[in-house]
Parts: sequence; structure tokens; C-alpha cells
Amino acid sequence: MMTGAPSFAIVGGGIIGFTVAREVCRAFPDSAVTLIDRDVPGAGASARSAGLHFPLGRYPRVREMSRYSEEFYQDLRAECPAAPIHPLGLRVHSAKLDHAGLSSMFTSPVTPLGPDEQPSPLASADADYRVWTVDDAQYADVPALIGFYREALGGRLRTLFGLKIAKIEETPEKAVLSTHDGLSIEADHLILCPGPWALSDVFRPYTRNLDIRIKRVVAFHIDAADLREPASVPTVDLFFDEDAFFMPWGKGDKRLFSFTRKKWDVTPEDSYGAITAEDRAEALAVLARIAPQLCDAVGGGQVFCDAYSATGAPVVASVTSSGRIVFAGAANGSGYRLAPAIARKTLKAIAKVPAREMV
Repeated sequence: MMTGAPSFAIVGGGIIGFTVAREVCRAFPDSAVTLIDRDVPGAGASARSAGLHFPLGRYPRVREMSRYSEEFYQDLRAECPAAPIHPLGLRVHSAKLDHAGLSSMFTSPVTPLGPDEQPSPLASADADYRVWTVDDAQYADVPALIGFYREALGGRLRTLFGLKIAKIEETPEKAVLSTHDGLSIEADHLILCPGPWALSDVFRPYTRNLDIRIKRVVAFHIDAADLREPASVPTVDLFFDEDAFFMPWGKGDKRLFSFTRKKWDVTPEDSYGAITAEDRAEALAVLARIAPQLCDAVGGGQVFCDAYSATGAPVVASVTSSGRIVFAGAANGSGYRLAPAIARKTLKAIAKVPAREMV
């Protein structure tokens, strides 16, 4: 029987792993907490994240999680003004949904764009698109936020980087991790936050029944003079029907164009590196529908992959009969946006201990 404060091991140093670590440290202040990652902090999907938070959920469970995460980040900014989280304007374009349909999916007020309001530089893309503004969007520098969490936790969190997990075992009392270089780590509770490595060989015994797939994620950089606008707050344009957005990127006229790349069952190993001709062709096909005037302005970009669930909502689940090992992830490309809610559900899954409310 476990006595004293429980110990925790967290595998994965992305935004989900570090948010889970923060909340575990706060919920169990006397516990030893260790976070292990194969690389430097935030080097995987988090390094390529746009860091957007939309107050949006296309499914009821995701809306609930989005609402909780929105409150979490508002409280974090109030408590820690230095946190690298910034307000963002949001315009939503849709040709298929009306005001009621859109409002049902957002957790913040949705307002039709008024005749005296600053129009989107993309408003002329198609006369069939209607435009709304939505409150409470924001964005973060995700690697910087990971660094912020790490610094704030200080000595409370033991961090081990550059270590690849070779084996996971479970004894009657402990979970035991073995690394490729021979290190052994024991903990009362093991939380798996491996991001797009969820289906790698070492994790597959715990994730094979979770209905997870790995999808390629691509975003392009666009530099066009007609995208400049005098808004005091940077504004993102979300094309709701296509699940694509244009986000201010850097200074001046640059935008990050993110779209839904339809290439499944990839691995992190084959997703590193350069953009392919297929990536560009699919991006241009989407642009031709929503903003054809930008097709010639597409430059380079960024590519990786992420874990997606069959339900469209993140997966948080005990994956052994003891409840000692919990998987948390498959955030469907919304790791930053939903990380606080994923952490909250993870706490509730740990040994069936009720999680107290966190900021």
C-alpha cells in the first residue's frame, strides 16, 4: 500500500506535458514530480504550434474544455502578467452557417461585422462569405510559455531531457521507466503525454485501443502587401467551413496560413524536414477557394504532425487496470488551446483523487 506523498513521472515535454506537470505540482505540493523528454523542452509539435486559442468547440465536450481553458489562461494572465499570452482579434468567415449556427459552437459572443468596422483584408475573397467578430481569442508563444512554466516551477519539477524511453513496466507498487541509455525511473503514477509519438512501439501497448491516428500538419508563410491593416490588436481570420486560418506572423504583412492537411498515418520520423510538393498543392487548392488573390504570395512554411482522436476531443484515460498509468493527449492539433482542460481531467484520472480547482 502506498504511504506518504505519491511520486509522479510525466513523459513528454510539450505544452501538454508541462501543463500537466504544473497542475500536478500544485495539486500534490509534497510529491516528487519528474518530467522526461526525448529532446529539449517543446521541441516537437509545440515548437511548430501557432499557439492560438479560439473560444470554440465543434463538439460539446470540446466546448466544455475550451471554456475551462479560456478561464485558466485568463486567470494565469491576471496572476502572472509576464506570461507570454497576448490578446487577439478574431474574424470568422462562413458561407454555410448562419449567426445561430456559429453562436452554438463558440463560448464567447459572436457579432456580425458592422458596416463601420474595419473590414478584413480577405473580405473580398468571395461574396458568399459572411463575417463575424468573436471575443476572447488569444495567442501564446508556446515554447516561451513552456519556459515560463519551467522557470516558475523551479526545483519543484525535476526535468530530464535527451532521454528516449525504451521500456515501461508496472510492478504492484510502481511504474518503472527504462531509458535507452540505461537510466531507471520509478514513480507511483505515470502520465504519458507523448504527443505525436503516441503510437511508437514503447507506448503502443497503452494506446492501441484509444483509436488514435497521427496526421501531418502543415502551415505556410504568406507575405502580401494587401494583408496590412491598421488594427491596434492583431487579428486572425478563421474560415470556419474549411477549418483554415490566417494568423499575423512576425511584423508587417506576413501571415501564417494554416489549413487541414489530409495526410494520415504518418510518423514523427517521416514528418521532420521540408515541405513537399503535395503539401503545397493541397494548400493552394484551399487558397483558390477562400483567398485566390494570395496564391502567388505563398512562400515557405513549417511542417510536422500531431495525434488525433476519432471523436474530435482529446483523450485522457487510465490505460492499465491499476489506474497507475494515464494517457493524456491526442488533442487534434489544439494542444495549447486545450492543455489546461486536459491537465484538469488528468488530475481527476490519477488514482481517482478529486482534483481541486486550479488557476
